[in-house]
Amino acid sequence: QVAYIHPRDSYAFADVIAERQRQQSVKGFSTEQDDTYVGFQLSAAAICYIEPMEAENYWPADWYDDSFKPTDTRRNLIKAAALIIAEIERIDRKSDAELKNE
Repeated sequence: QVAYIHPRDSYAFADVIAERQRQQSVKGFSTEQDDTYVGFQLSAAAICYIEPMEAENYWPADWYDDSFKPTDTRRNLIKAAALIIAEIERIDRKSDAELKNE
């Protein structure tokens, strides 16, 4: 059984959801754009925020280098978690589309 965590019960959860919404509403990243990242670029970007020293190895080559903006550890993890959610959502949309085409 899955436990539901309401955003008001977890600052971390609420901050990750707010970051995901910010990526879409402020930064302008759409689900349509996310769907073009079929080479797991969203996951690779998340790795960079989890371990900024690895950005040289993982930051997607076709993304602007100046778009990688690490700050403090907590904020970096929030950005990483939001990117992981974006990747999971992309995978789910792809799976849903494949099921509809069967």
